[in-house]
Amino acid sequence: MTWIRALVAALLLVALPAPSAAAADLGDPPGTWWRDAMGIDEAHALSTGEGVTVAVIDSVVDLTVPELADANVVPAFNACAADPVGEGLGSGYGSHHGTSMVSMVSQAAPDATIRAYAYTDTADAEEPCAGQGSSRSMLINVRAAFEQAVADGVDIISFSATLGGTLADLLEAAVDADTVVVVSVGNGPSVGLPALHSTDIGVVSVTGVGPDGRLGDYVVPGRQVVIAAPGTSLRTGGFVDGRWRSDGLTNGSSAATALTAGGLALVRSRYPEATGNQIVQHLIRHTTRDTLAFDENFGFGFINVPEMLENDPTRWEDVNPLTAVSRLAMMAEEYPDEAALATAATPDSGVTTSETAGPTASETAGPTASETAGLTASGPAPADDGSSEATGAGAASAGLGTWAVVAVTAAVVASALVLVLRTRRRGTVLQSTGSAGQGEHDGTQ
Repeated sequence: MTWIRALVAALLLVALPAPSAAAADLGDPPGTWWRDAMGIDEAHALSTGEGVTVAVIDSVVDLTVPELADANVVPAFNACAADPVGEGLGSGYGSHHGTSMVSMVSQAAPDATIRAYAYTDTADAEEPCAGQGSSRSMLINVRAAFEQAVADGVDIISFSATLGGTLADLLEAAVDADTVVVVSVGNGPSVGLPALHSTDIGVVSVTGVGPDGRLGDYVVPGRQVVIAAPGTSLRTGGFVDGRWRSDGLTNGSSAATALTAGGLALVRSRYPEATGNQIVQHLIRHTTRDTLAFDENFGFGFINVPEMLENDPTRWEDVNPLTAVSRLAMMAEEYPDEAALATAATPDSGVTTSETAGPTASETAGPTASETAGLTASGPAPADDGSSEATGAGAASAGLGTWAVVAVTAAVVASALVLVLRTRRRGTVLQSTGSAGQGEHDGTQ
């Protein structure tokens, strides 16, 4: 394990004064530190993602950028045009976010097939399709993209956005179809959908950390957090003043989501017989932590791709471990003593949201603010409302620790409730309006 990976692991467990971004190694070139932190080059000796299909549901993609020159990218769907590679495909800010996310997945899993499902070709949530005004809502487009990806039978879905409407029925259909769904937690100040569905449907919600091991200042803690991955000061590239810049650094949980999807593609490629549920089991049991543990800042810990590749995921039960009832049962089995369960739910990190702020714009190495317009995180830091959910260790104690105390009493009721909700969800027809469909990218836009 290199020193960056060791530092990330240590800071998930021990509270230390947060160094400035200048003190953290951003990699060479700057913004590539994530490769060392995730052990991605080591991982590529075992798997490159061959045979796995990853759906990136995002904006249109510009296939002419240098980062995608050798990538296996298939424009599969475009909600704004009849032809996936037709009028919606092009350069400019409308393809900025999707191009960046596809690039990050491709760098993590270079031999995976990436299918691009576009739900917008603009940077305007009010007009997701250029020239069509508000006649189509963002939610309608996103739902169409999800439906097509599930129908195509992809192995992994990567979705780096938050929405004002629900995708619950489509997320459930994807999970039931053995697809691993990876979504971003969002960039604050509040958590949006679909991240909240980690605890009822079992999607993988990803939060972002920096090269110093600290949470980004865009992070929103909570029970919905499943895994932490690189998200701060990343070299994703993007459009600036109408031209592509490969050296731009970005902050946000968007790229963390894409990198997690790419890492899981490596695992599914090496172990093709493993189910989606077993891959998720594997993910939360093989982090940089020594034991299975959960808190509301880092979820189950920082993603550990080499360790996942070195161990066979098929030994795990074919059950999604992220739903509320499954999570309780899993933790209780690991820690049968109730006091030990409460302790495991609150690792001795001492990390709070005020201590885990990411680098400021002035501290971030790389192009100046004027050079990276549209490339920096737009999400503000989580609001400090004084509640226990806004603090790290306290939030974890109030979260899973509280569940443990009432686990025996609540298990039967929770199981019945989940069954009822899942049944109703299957039978519900979503009614969308323009205002309900407004979506917002949470990473680089």
